[in-house]
Amino acid sequence: MNCDFDSELIGAYHDGELDPAQRAEVEGHLQGCASCAASLEGMRSLSTRARAAGVYHEPPAYLEARVRGALRKEVPVRAQAPGSFWKWAALAACLALAAGLLWNTRGNSAQKTIADAVVASHIRSLLATHLFDVPSEDRHTVKPWFDGKIDFSPDVKDLASSGFRLVGGRLDYLQNRPVAALVFQRRLHVINLFVWPSGEGAAKPAVIGSQQGYNVVHWNTAGMTYWAVADIPAAELEQFGELYQK
Repeated sequence: MNCDFDSELIGAYHDGELDPAQRAEVEGHLQGCASCAASLEGMRSLSTRARAAGVYHEPPAYLEARVRGALRKEVPVRAQAPGSFWKWAALAACLALAAGLLWNTRGNSAQKTIADAVVASHIRSLLATHLFDVPSEDRHTVKPWFDGKIDFSPDVKDLASSGFRLVGGRLDYLQNRPVAALVFQRRLHVINLFVWPSGEGAAKPAVIGSQQGYNVVHWNTAGMTYWAVADIPAAELEQFGELYQK
C-alpha cells in the first residue's frame, strides 16, 4: 500500500539527523506503517553491506570520483521519476558500485603487498653486497646449493639462449618465510626471481605493477609461486616468465 509520509524524514531518521520531536513523529508512524518500516529496513541493509564491503581496507583515491560520477548519472533519473522507489534504487546502484570497487581493490591488495616486498628486496640486493650466496652460471651448481637450507627445491633454469642468463642465487626472506632468490641478467640489468611454495593453481605470467622504475611479474606453476622484478620493460619481463614456465 502506498504511503504519503515524507520519505526524506525516513532517510533522515536512518542517518540520525532528526531532532527529538521529529524522531518521535517518525517512530510513531513506523509503528503503524509496514511500507515505511520496510523502506527503513532496506536502508539499514544497504548501509550494513556498504560498511562490510570496506572493512579493514583503505579505499583507493579514485573511488570517490568513481562513485560521484555514478551519482551524477543517476540525478536525471531521480528528477524524472517521482517517489521514494527511484531514490533508493539509485542509491542502491551507487552503493553496489562502491562495494564492487572495494571488493576488487581488496582482492588485489594482497598481491600489491607482496609486490612491494619483492621490489624492496630487489633494491636491497643491488645496494648491498649480497646479490649472491652462490655466484654461478651453472644451474647444476645453483640448484643443489639450496639443499638443506630451505624446505623445498626450486626449479632452476638457464635461459641464456633466450637472452636471460643465470648468474647465481641466494637465500632471501619474504612472506614470513625463507625463499629462494634466483638471479638472472638481461643485458646489463639484474632480474631477481623469488620462489617459494604456494597452494595456488597454475597461472600465466602477468604484470602486477611498476614502482620506482621496476616492473613486477608474477605466476604460479607446479605448486610454486614466482615473483620476478627488474628494471627492464614489462613485456620483456613477462617474456622471461613465459619462458621460465615452459
